[in-house]
Amino acid sequence: MAKKKRVTRKELLKEPDEFITFAGKMIRFAKAHRSQLLYGLGALVFVVLIISAVHVYANWRENQAFDLLEKAMSRYDENRSDKADLVDDVKQALQTVAEKYSRYHGGKLARVMYANLSYDTGDFNTAIENYLKALEAFHEDPSISLFIQISLGYAYEAKKDYKTAIKYFEQVASSPMEFLKDEALYQLGRLYAKTGQQEKSKEAFDNILSNHPDSIYIELVKESVQSLL
Repeated sequence: MAKKKRVTRKELLKEPDEFITFAGKMIRFAKAHRSQLLYGLGALVFVVLIISAVHVYANWRENQAFDLLEKAMSRYDENRSDKADLVDDVKQALQTVAEKYSRYHGGKLARVMYANLSYDTGDFNTAIENYLKALEAFHEDPSISLFIQISLGYAYEAKKDYKTAIKYFEQVASSPMEFLKDEALYQLGRLYAKTGQQEKSKEAFDNILSNHPDSIYIELVKESVQSLL
């Protein structure tokens, strides 16, 4: 497959900026039809033009966010053998995207990736802080919210805050969606047993055996149930 040609910064600067071009057309239109814009349909057209301009700008910012997110993660993935040397730079890049583009999907996803990378490198406080911000940002997306909640469970468990970890795993386990439910139940079974709640532990494991027979945790659950007997 032919290698995709890399567009240089110089070439990018030569290309017309979509938002500026559109805004210029809007202004020229307004000047040419200013009398009509004061009345009736003209005013409606002007409103439509404004909304269109905002939409173009939003798309432009969204694309910027995803481009920067992709560059940061590509750099990390391509240099895994030397990741200890560049992880701080990648985390900084992700944090910058998350803060600068916080209202856009690219920025929100950068926040999740930043939290993940913080967790992977043992910075659990930073991971939790950013998972919580991401949870608020994705409150209308149930699937991503469940992923963030279960990630919070792992992060709090890593800090040995088992009570809070259990809270987040319970939220995932009690969700009407099946996504990640068996994983949450398995982690609950472990943590209930670890905190002396043997009956709850058995209930969580039995739930997997009864309702999630195809779970990847099924063999581990069977072993855990035997140890509780």
